[in-house]
Amino acid sequence: MSEIYTTLTNLVVKATDVRRRYPHHCGMAHKRRDDPSGRYFGAERVVMARGQWFVMTRERMDVGPYETREAAEIAANELTDALDGIDEPDVVLALIKEFIRRRTPPD
Repeated sequence: MSEIYTTLTNLVVKATDVRRRYPHHCGMAHKRRDDPSGRYFGAERVVMARGQWFVMTRERMDVGPYETREAAEIAANELTDALDGIDEPDVVLALIKEFIRRRTPPD
C-alpha cells in the first residue's frame, strides 16, 4: 500500500509543478472550465465491472482494477487532487497515463 501512496504523492507533486508552470490553465477546484455541466469528479465515477472496481475519468479512461470500492474511491480522490484545476487536455491525459503506468506492475 505504501508504494501506491508514494506513486500517488508523486503524481500530486507533478500536478502541482504543472500548475506552477502553466497557471493560465488552472481553474476551479475539482471542476474543469470545459465541463459546463458543473459536475465534479469523485466517487460517482467509481464503477464495478467484471467483479472489480474501476475509476472512470472524464476522458473515458478506466483506472484500475481495485479489489474494493473503498480502494477505488481513494484512488479517485487522489487522482482528483492531481488533476485539480488542470484544464489542458494533453496535460490531463499525460497525468492519467502516468497514474495508470505507475500502478501497473512491471512484466
